[in-house]
Amino acid sequence: MFDYFYGQSGEMFSYFRVPKILFRDIRFKDLSTDAKTLYGILLDRMSLSVKNGWLDGQGRVYIMFPIQEVMDALGCADNKAKILKNPEFDREKALEQQITLLTLKKQHLEKLIALAEKIRTTGGNVMDFNAFDTQKIREYAERAKKEWGETTEYQEF
Repeated sequence: MFDYFYGQSGEMFSYFRVPKILFRDIRFKDLSTDAKTLYGILLDRMSLSVKNGWLDGQGRVYIMFPIQEVMDALGCADNKAKILKNPEFDREKALEQQITLLTLKKQHLEKLIALAEKIRTTGGNVMDFNAFDTQKIREYAERAKKEWGETTEYQEF
């Protein structure tokens, strides 16, 4: 796109300002770069809100920035945009849910292995269809997916 910047040529662009503290302070180390970028975009929108006089009854600036515009600005899907705008997203909770789901899958496999061993030792005379039941796994996976969606953060685990 550009080979080099010469002199003041970098000044011809407009930029989003992202506070350095978001990159340097340990408190923000787990915040994704997308979330940090979104913060910079929201700061930019805040100056527009101030110019338009969009203040609440306590003098706080509010920002109108629909999910679709977040998606367009970041080039991401709807579920990721919702997570980035949601300060309630908890990586630890998402990881804990993923561990629980994997544990349920492990228990299911252990039941299938036990059934296979039982069939081998009895010559196929015992059949326990409970080992094939995946209802708990499906229910838990659906709850986790409903809460976190198919976000990048959720998919990491």
